[in-house]
Amino acid sequence: MRKKLLYLIPTVFVLFVAAACDAGSNEQEETSEHPAQEAATAVDQSASEDLKSGVDNVLSAVKELKDVPADDAKKVKQVGDKLRESWDKIEKEVEDNYLNYYMNIEHTLYPLIDETQNANPNSEKVSKLCDVTVRKLEAFKEKIGPAAAS
Repeated sequence: MRKKLLYLIPTVFVLFVAAACDAGSNEQEETSEHPAQEAATAVDQSASEDLKSGVDNVLSAVKELKDVPADDAKKVKQVGDKLRESWDKIEKEVEDNYLNYYMNIEHTLYPLIDETQNANPNSEKVSKLCDVTVRKLEAFKEKIGPAAAS
């Protein structure tokens, strides 16, 4: 019995020391990972703010297009170009991260942009496409969250 006790005591001591060393290393790993997680979150928020701002720009261009007089084809084309440029800036991010919204928005956005490039754009068609596109963009904006305070 005494021999067993002599082996048991050092074995228990070694196990306690090993457990204490292992517990300290986990704490260091968690501490070193935490700043990286915060940095990744900051990058995601930054990208999200860029996307939100981009959606706001596209929305304002569509609304501006709706307010252009029907007989001013030059202005319609100009605002249509602005709309296309605004969309191009965020298109890839929307496509990569929100494919269903991307496909839904483009279903009316590209016909709208195409109509603005006609020599004599159909004002009724432009108006209807603007209304539908605004609804789709606003639904997408709700999905990604409100934009930062301006």
